[in-house]
Amino acid sequence: MVQIKMFYTQQLEVIPYLLKGRKWSEKVQKKLYHEYLNLEATLLRAKVLRSLAEPKLTYVVQSHIYSQSSDLAYMFIPFVFANINRKTIYTTPATEAVLNILNKYYQTDINLKLSIDTALNALNMYLDLSDPRVDGEEFFYINLVKALCRNDISTIFLITGDQIDQEKLKSLSEFLKVDIFVVSTQDQQKIIDSQLINMRKLLFKNKDEEYIKLCALFSNKNAKLLTQVETLNSIQAKSFIEDMFYAEHIYEKLSVYAEYIQTQIQYNKSRQKIS
Repeated sequence: MVQIKMFYTQQLEVIPYLLKGRKWSEKVQKKLYHEYLNLEATLLRAKVLRSLAEPKLTYVVQSHIYSQSSDLAYMFIPFVFANINRKTIYTTPATEAVLNILNKYYQTDINLKLSIDTALNALNMYLDLSDPRVDGEEFFYINLVKALCRNDISTIFLITGDQIDQEKLKSLSEFLKVDIFVVSTQDQQKIIDSQLINMRKLLFKNKDEEYIKLCALFSNKNAKLLTQVETLNSIQAKSFIEDMFYAEHIYEKLSVYAEYIQTQIQYNKSRQKIS
């Protein structure tokens, strides 16, 4: 294995060892080496710039979501955050479960990369879907680093079933002055297949008993994230999110985002034809 010296700052040396018992792979190391001219300098520069401003961006990194997993709930947290004007980037592999939800509203394309900052300014959110064939370790490290390199980041949520070294993560969080929270997906609850979810029942007021329970489950899971960024207790946060599901606030934000994406797709196609 080719050893590439990535960090000289002691506090950053924990990054390759954040997953318990698994140092990041040579593949991850090489990819980061090629993506960043000087990763250490980029991380340190972002830290300095954060200290000069008031960073307010939330970054949600969620590992692979599979069919009938209750962790599908977290897909809706960027819409919750966007509704309270909290700018959010949400990234997850484009698994079938994810596409079953989003394809009902717009043409998803993992190769379509829009201006993230433009989307954040216009909609307070951006969904960054990655290749589902990328393994969990690579997805975790690449996207954590991507988040930490932003100078406007204030909070990162790592939603994963992997074991993370909390002591190392805490030291990194304190050094880079970014709040980092781990949300474990090890205890999953089986739900209806994503392909069969009735979005009108989930996102609109009229719900039968099955969707009342599903909405309560999704709200309860996302409440744990909301309490970390807002001064609400768990009961208040759950009620707040449930109201969004019933009052169509999440549906409205999803619809507007879908319209924005479709417009960008058409614009890019028009430009390609002209060129």
